[in-house]
Amino acid sequence: MKSTDNIIENPLLIAHGKINEQAVALREKDKLLFEKTQTEHRLLTKIEALELRVAELLAMRYGRRSEAFPHPQQNDLFDEAATSPEEIPTIEVVEQKIQVAAFTRKKSGRKPLPAFLPRIEIIHDLPENEKQCNCGCALTEIGSDKSEQLDIIPAVFKVLVHVRKKYACRACEENVKIAALPIAPIPKSIASASVLAHVLVCKYADHLPLYRQENILQRSGIDIARSTLSHWVIQCAELLKPLVTLMRSKINQYDVAYADETTLQVLKEKDRTAESKSYMWYFAGGPIEKRCIVYEYHPTRGAKVANDFFEAYHGYLHCDGYAGYEALFLNGKVIGVGCWAHARRKFAAIVKANKKNPGFAQEALNILAKVYHLEKIAKDANYNLEQIHSMRDTRAKPILEDLKTRLELKVGLASPGSPISDAMKYTLKQWPKLMNYLKDPRLEIDNNASERAIKHFAVGRKNWLFSDSIDGAHAGAIIYSLLETCRAHKVEPFAYFKAVLNALPTMDNTPEALETLLPFNFTSTLNSVSAL
Repeated sequence: MKSTDNIIENPLLIAHGKINEQAVALREKDKLLFEKTQTEHRLLTKIEALELRVAELLAMRYGRRSEAFPHPQQNDLFDEAATSPEEIPTIEVVEQKIQVAAFTRKKSGRKPLPAFLPRIEIIHDLPENEKQCNCGCALTEIGSDKSEQLDIIPAVFKVLVHVRKKYACRACEENVKIAALPIAPIPKSIASASVLAHVLVCKYADHLPLYRQENILQRSGIDIARSTLSHWVIQCAELLKPLVTLMRSKINQYDVAYADETTLQVLKEKDRTAESKSYMWYFAGGPIEKRCIVYEYHPTRGAKVANDFFEAYHGYLHCDGYAGYEALFLNGKVIGVGCWAHARRKFAAIVKANKKNPGFAQEALNILAKVYHLEKIAKDANYNLEQIHSMRDTRAKPILEDLKTRLELKVGLASPGSPISDAMKYTLKQWPKLMNYLKDPRLEIDNNASERAIKHFAVGRKNWLFSDSIDGAHAGAIIYSLLETCRAHKVEPFAYFKAVLNALPTMDNTPEALETLLPFNFTSTLNSVSAL
């Protein structure tokens, strides 16, 4: 009889085997649960990012564009109830008081009409039969009441007929002479300088496309084709180009500059489709009283554009976080000044999308609101450079250092890839450049001045949609350069273009001569429409 030891298995071994199987099964379940949790986390992060994007698009389409947020002195400046003292260190500067200038209400009511407009008095008198009193005596004039009413004469076109006198010698019937014809901005053209200036201002300042100008002229009985108007614009730009070249050199000669860029579509461009995206670059610089603004068209957003423009530049450059500017900062000759508005905008988008639970995004906005309020106080009180530097160093810098401490504490706790994580990482990555505005009181806290200037181009783009050719894009850049420089110095653009287009054909293209035609040198003579 066989031994049963070889047939019956050991119960302990059986139990041990079952435990191993259960352990393997549990490990598999844990692995699946971990993968499921990770997938769920990634999906939730993606959903959060998509919800933020949808909220941003809805806000762009239907919401207000203002980036203003509540005043930093409101009671809910910091919601400290949601944050324990162990998580966020208390910094004394957060409790400092900020003096607020008294609010002055703007005077309401109708504004007076400009004093430089011509006045035509129209006398209104009583009929003779009403100048008799009921008592039988004649009424005596004791004064008058005046009221003003604005009137307009639609654009009046006239034809300048140039009559050139001829002279000859009757004795020898030779030596015929004729009076010289004045040099026109565009030779052999029917357009005077005032007509050319009108076309430029209508298109680039009033955003009136050339086909609409063509229709307006036709209503006045003047038939000028759109192609002719386009030809005038390009030729005017060629005439004005030396002025923009001079402004470009002036930007490079100063040590504070600005840069930005926006998209532009050009239909007819070699080796590119009509749908290709091109760019209009914005550059500015020079002291405030001689600020120059230069636009340049380029088919690319590559770093080479900024490198070429600032090739000989030494100083500070206000710009956003676009990587195309980074190559400029490598040699140390150009110091990047970051834009706090860009950093703030990322937190603002989160607050607008999650009004009920904005979390740390609201806290970051409140801290930045205090810094921006300090800048507003300095501007309203007309601080000098020394006062601005002192205010930033003693008051703004500690607030920003507090913000950095909070960012570094919170960034590790945020879900990777989430909007708040991206906002904090962007701010920390840009931190050295963002803090550079503290180095010089002439620098600005953000690049909003550039964005405001380039917005005028964007508004025009919505009306004329695209440039037909490269020549048109370059011409637009030249006109916008002078137009925005006029705007910066409060120079009336029509009077400026009329004067410059009359002067350029008869003067030398030397830097000294061109200097007199730059917008900031025309301020005193062109500040009033009646000056020309």
